[in-house]
Amino acid sequence: MISQDAEGRPLVSTPDEALQQIQADYETYRIHATLSLSPRRKRVALSGLEHTLSECKRAVAAARSAGQGTLATSWRKIEEFVRAQCNEIRMWLSLNDGKMHAAWSALMEAQSAAHWAVRWLPDFEPALHIEDHLAQIERVIFPRQQFLSPS
Repeated sequence: MISQDAEGRPLVSTPDEALQQIQADYETYRIHATLSLSPRRKRVALSGLEHTLSECKRAVAAARSAGQGTLATSWRKIEEFVRAQCNEIRMWLSLNDGKMHAAWSALMEAQSAAHWAVRWLPDFEPALHIEDHLAQIERVIFPRQQFLSPS
């Protein structure tokens, strides 16, 4: 999560600073995005990530309105990575609640966001990791099934 000052303003001002902080926080995120933690702790982690996502969206809008397309694009890249993290935690929460369709939808959204994060942030190790991680989740939690007709 992007750190804030006492008044709730983000303490990062550039995409590079945000990436450094997100990379430092990634290990904590990975711990939160597992089945072993309580749903309450997952919701707390999701809340922090949703805040980071909203800060990225705000930064994209501010850069676009200032005519800084390159800066907006840099923030947008980070936004996709954070979106992948949010959707993975939503998937785990849906699984905890027995909502398989919602879990599958959240996984598909997470994989889509991770796909773009890897393409846009090719040297960002957490982006590479999350794409592989989500593919493994799909194989284990949602294995391919074959159905045969009795006829």
